[in-house]
Amino acid sequence: MQNRNQWLVAILIILIGTLVAYAIVKNDNKRLANTRQLKLQSVHNRAINKLTISIGKFAGMVSGMKSFMNLSPKLPSDQLLQKFVRNQIDDIGYQDSIVVSYVDTLHVFQYCFSKTQMDPANLVGKSVKKLRDSTEIKSLNELLKTDSLRIFNPINLFEGWVGIPINFRVNRNGVTTGYVAPIINFKTIIQPIYDDQVTKDYVFQFVSPGKYDFDREIVHDGSKVYNQNSDPEYYKNYDIDPSSFIYSNIEFYGLKFTIGTAFKNEPSSLPSISGVAIGVYISFIVFVLLLTHQINQYRSFNNKIQQANLLLEKTQDEISNKNEELSTLNSTKDRFFSIIGHDIKGPLNSIKGLLSILLHENIKDAGLQGIISKLQDSVKNTVNLLNNLLNWARSQTGDLKFTKIQFGIKEAINEAISTLIPQAEAKFIKVKFDLVMLKK
Repeated sequence: MQNRNQWLVAILIILIGTLVAYAIVKNDNKRLANTRQLKLQSVHNRAINKLTISIGKFAGMVSGMKSFMNLSPKLPSDQLLQKFVRNQIDDIGYQDSIVVSYVDTLHVFQYCFSKTQMDPANLVGKSVKKLRDSTEIKSLNELLKTDSLRIFNPINLFEGWVGIPINFRVNRNGVTTGYVAPIINFKTIIQPIYDDQVTKDYVFQFVSPGKYDFDREIVHDGSKVYNQNSDPEYYKNYDIDPSSFIYSNIEFYGLKFTIGTAFKNEPSSLPSISGVAIGVYISFIVFVLLLTHQINQYRSFNNKIQQANLLLEKTQDEISNKNEELSTLNSTKDRFFSIIGHDIKGPLNSIKGLLSILLHENIKDAGLQGIISKLQDSVKNTVNLLNNLLNWARSQTGDLKFTKIQFGIKEAINEAISTLIPQAEAKFIKVKFDLVMLKK
């Protein structure tokens, strides 16, 4: 009877232990699922933030084109706009493809160029209506009525890459003459998401307003695909249940994207009851009390580790976001210096050239000729000062490399003093410079 009772107690302990272990495993799986969901949401938000920064960077470059087209003294030619765009690309550091087209109000291409070629697709003189459907033409007509930037759906370009256009209208002195369509490789926009080590265990789905998927290589909208490459990270390459994705709808300059994020590998399923029972049977018979104690300690320690990891990931995300904001501000500052340099140096060089012409004219008034000569020197010194300021700004960003050269100290000092002479003479101050050479 005693042995029987002992067996009954043993069986009862095993059953209770099995139920307890099963409950613990189920609870841990539930907690693990919650943790995975939080990580998934964090990575999803991170991807949205990187996409927002990338599109904002491109939109900033397009805004510079818009100002150049609308505020130049006369409508820039294709060569001038290409040079301006090339400078912008170099300032921002884009390495990928870009195509810029200027189209008139009848939707006829006036000029088109890439970074290195003019009219690479032979589009000049052709109508956009042969390339876009009526809905897109209607949207372009609406664009001609507003000064806002407008993003259009990504498209498969014959050059072999996915292009995303941000268009703006050309409106000079209240007259709309057409619109400019800069198209950049969409791979450039979303590549920062894939370059992030945090996202290596996740897949992303990008959906256009037409409910078509697009990735770094192809727009899956049924149109002709000119690209021979495929994106290995395309979400359909993985066997993922659509319900495993979390989605967000985000709008950029009039176009609503849908972005989805999911784990590449689904969470492991709950262990079978028979497997748990065997493990619990062995554990309970030998270490029933010790196991309970160890499980409680393990769970407490595991919770602390997971909380610390979540806090660390949050801190890393905040640091990364601050770094990206700083990078964006630096890019904006560099672009500002570039634009200021071009916009100020142009008029100064024009004044300098005009004064040079006047100086060589046969002006009999010696006083007037002296004034013109002093003005020319002043403009020359101002241009040199501007160049020095721009070079200093480039040296602060690391774009200007230090190279040691030999130069004449006397000429350098005289050139520096010459910038101060007009102010000194206005205050009746005489500046004198004597260079004393020291003997070795």
